[in-house]
Formats: sequence, C-alpha cells, structure tokens
Amino acid sequence: MFGRSCFPAVALVLAIGALAASRAHGQSVVGVDAGATTLSDEYESVSVFEVGLRFGSLTRKHVNADVRLATAPQALTVGALVLAADIDAAYVLPLGKDIDATPRAGFSMVAAVGSGGGAGVPGINYGVGVVARLDTPLAIRFDYSHRTFLPLGEGENIGASSFLIGIAVLHWPARRSCAKSR
Repeated sequence: MFGRSCFPAVALVLAIGALAASRAHGQSVVGVDAGATTLSDEYESVSVFEVGLRFGSLTRKHVNADVRLATAPQALTVGALVLAADIDAAYVLPLGKDIDATPRAGFSMVAAVGSGGGAGVPGINYGVGVVARLDTPLAIRFDYSHRTFLPLGEGENIGASSFLIGIAVLHWPARRSCAKSR
C-alpha cells in the first residue's frame, strides 16, 4: 500500500495531469512509443524496456500540455506492476514545414505495486522530442527525457534517462481542414 507520506505527492501529480489534459487545445495528438530507460544512482545503473502512451497538443509556437503514461512490461514477470507518469509543459518549435521540436519540463511520478505492497515516488523531468509529420494524420516521434525522482524522507535521488521512438495520430479541430493546417 502507499504510505501516507506519499499520498499528497501522488495526488498533486494526478491533479496537474488532469488539468493539463483538460486544457489541451489546437492540434491534439495521441501516440504510442517504446524505448529504453536507464535508471541510475551513484552506485549502479540498470536499463529497462518501456512502452507508453503520450497525449496532448502540438499547436506550433505555443506552450502545450504533454502527458505520458508508461510501464515496464518485464516487471510483470516478477509479479509487479510499474506505472510512470510525466506531466509537462512543452513549447512546440517549428523546424520546417512538417517537423517540430518539443522541448518540455514538468513533474513525474513512478509507482509500483506487487505482492509485498506498493510505493510511489514523485520527481521532476525535462526533455526534448522531434515530431515529423508523415501522411496525414500520422507522425513519427523521437524523444529524450531525463527524470530525477526525489524519495520522500531518507534516500538518494534516482536519475532515469529515456530514449524513445513512437508513432502518433494527429487530430485537427473541426474548424480547420488537414490541408489548411500544414
């Protein structure tokens, strides 16, 4: 079970995520991605495969919401479920007609539950993505993220760096056609 000291941090991250998702405007995007995450402290590093779902908005030259939920499937082989969330503000910077950079920063949370109980830890993150639009409505996305998880109470900060590739589906508001948005 989650300890009482973790509950406020978990609630804050989830509330910020709900607010960010409800404020998404302009060109919305939903995507799936996968890649490698390396977790490290001052003593050792370990890499894991992760899969995720990212959603938000890609309105150019604006600050947009960027929310990602992910899991590490190999944790299931040892009877655990690991879930992570990144809730970010991202600026969409056009690099060309069909390509954007998305530098971002925000809050993170990782939680795990298994037969021995569960725990969660809040954190902060920053990263950058490159989104290349393919044939409408598809895009390919490459991302780098770095997270620093901040254990409550005693404990060392844990760093996690991710390299991801994904495919996204873009959606334009009804008032604009796909041909006009490019």
